[in-house]
Amino acid sequence: MLPEDAKYYPKSPKEVPAFRFFYGDSSEQFCDLRLPVAGDVTPATPVVAVIHGGFWQQRWSLELMNAACDDWTLKGAVTWNIEYRRVQGSGCDGSNGGYPNTFEDIVDAFILLESLIKGESYVPFKNLSTQSIETPEVLSKLSALNSTNVRVVGHSAGGHLALWIASKSRGTISSKIQEYTRFPKRVVSLAGVSDFDEGRHLGDDKVRVPTFLGTKDIDTLLSHVSPLHMGEFHPNCEIVSVSETTVLPNLTLLLRFWYMEVKTKTYPFHRQTNFI
Repeated sequence: MLPEDAKYYPKSPKEVPAFRFFYGDSSEQFCDLRLPVAGDVTPATPVVAVIHGGFWQQRWSLELMNAACDDWTLKGAVTWNIEYRRVQGSGCDGSNGGYPNTFEDIVDAFILLESLIKGESYVPFKNLSTQSIETPEVLSKLSALNSTNVRVVGHSAGGHLALWIASKSRGTISSKIQEYTRFPKRVVSLAGVSDFDEGRHLGDDKVRVPTFLGTKDIDTLLSHVSPLHMGEFHPNCEIVSVSETTVLPNLTLLLRFWYMEVKTKTYPFHRQTNFI
C-alpha cells in the first residue's frame, strides 16, 4: 500500500486471524483465509470468495478488502480473499498479470479453495496475525465446509473478474480454464467494470483496459473477457453499480444486463471505495 492510498482503504471493525495459502509460484498468487472465531463451521456456513479491485494494477492489493473480510467473518462467514497477478507499466509480459494470466489466477484460486475443502491437497500457509490456530484445526474446519456453498464478491476490477467467473463462456480463454466447470452459488459485482468496449473510450479505462489485455486491438477478445459481451451468466448474479461515472456501466448498459436477467442496483457516484 502506498502511503497516499491509505485513506482509501476501509477500516476494519476488528482484525480477524488470516492464513495465507499460495496457489502458484509468484509472490502475488495467494489467498488469505479467515475463519469465524466463535462457533463451529458446518456445511451450511457461507464461504465468501473476495476479489479486490484497483484497475488490475499492482499498486492496489487485496488489503483493500481486508476490512470487509474481517466484518463478514465476524458475522459468521468464512472468507477467502484472493490476490492475483496484476499489471504494471506496459501490461502482461508473461510473468505479471493481464491477459490471460490474471484470469487463470482467479480460476486457480477457486480450484485451491475447493481442493482444501475436499481435503484433496495441503498447501503450507502462514499465520498473518498474532493469534495462533494449529494446522490440524484449520484444515479440519475447512473440510467441514461445503464446496458448493461458495459466493463471490468482487469490487471494481474485481467486480469484473467476479462477473467473468460467473459467465458460462469463460472457458474460451484457455483449456486450463475450460477444465474448471464449477460455478459459484451467487455472485455480487460492486461497481464492476462490465463493458470493455465502452471502457476503452471513457475515463481511465482508455488506458487501463488495453494495458490489462496487452493490446489496443481488443475487439477479438471482447467475447472472452468483457462480461457484457460474454453471453449467458450463472442465474444468481447481482450488479451493484453507479448512475454517474465514466468508467462503469451507464443506465443503458445496465438495461442490457436486465434483459440478460442479471439483477442490478444503482446508486449515486461518490468514490469507488465507497462500495466496499
